[in-house]
Amino acid sequence: ETPGSDAGGGDDNIAAVAAEAIAALSQWLPEAFVPAPPEDGAESGRSGLHEAVWVQAALAISRVKRLAAKGGAARALLRSDVGVVYDELDEWIGARIGEELSVCERVIDLSQQAVEDQVALTSDWLVDDGVTLAVDPSRVLVKPPQSPPTPVVVPLDTRVLSSVQLKGLHDSLRRASTAEMGFEAADDEAALSVGVLSSALTRAAASDTELPEEWCAQADSQFASVCGLLDPDDTGFVLVSSAMAFFADPADGGWSW
Repeated sequence: ETPGSDAGGGDDNIAAVAAEAIAALSQWLPEAFVPAPPEDGAESGRSGLHEAVWVQAALAISRVKRLAAKGGAARALLRSDVGVVYDELDEWIGARIGEELSVCERVIDLSQQAVEDQVALTSDWLVDDGVTLAVDPSRVLVKPPQSPPTPVVVPLDTRVLSSVQLKGLHDSLRRASTAEMGFEAADDEAALSVGVLSSALTRAAASDTELPEEWCAQADSQFASVCGLLDPDDTGFVLVSSAMAFFADPADGGWSW
């Protein structure tokens, strides 16, 4: 049964079919199926064939009426059952949709919370039977975060540049060389003028961390001496690699405190 069918309240097909059958059988009742008029000299009267047809037609009409009555009763009972079934089905579908929507809302809430907290979803989510949300810790979606690196304590010296200070000075001199030359040269070819080198060292000395304390104490006079050691031929230019080699080991470059 489906909504709108005969049992659900549509046309009464049983009654229509029964009426058609009764109309067809009525053609063989005595009122319609009468003997032919007697010929001259013949006896009139009905024959045994006509009586048999009349009886069978009447019986068939009676059977059709009984079948129509039984069919109508079954139809009424089925209509009642169909109504109950459809009510229960509609209620079940509504409840199911509500449960599935609840799971979808839960997934959206968890996803939004993860976005707001800026954290990754590390475990797989499973929706069991479409209505139960579960987290499966055995299925990892992303690699676990790496352990934080072991902190490295950089020793500070009042005269010797640390590895961090040397790297910062190298980057600063490389940027100054690129800006002055107009292009980025290789490490062993990058150069800068003595004036630019002195200015870069002075800016580094103005910071509290870029150079050791004693390099910053008398920056102007010391850096002038440094430039003299790095450019003994007074060419006016110094290689960045030469400057870095000097500050990595000033004593080897001729510096004395």
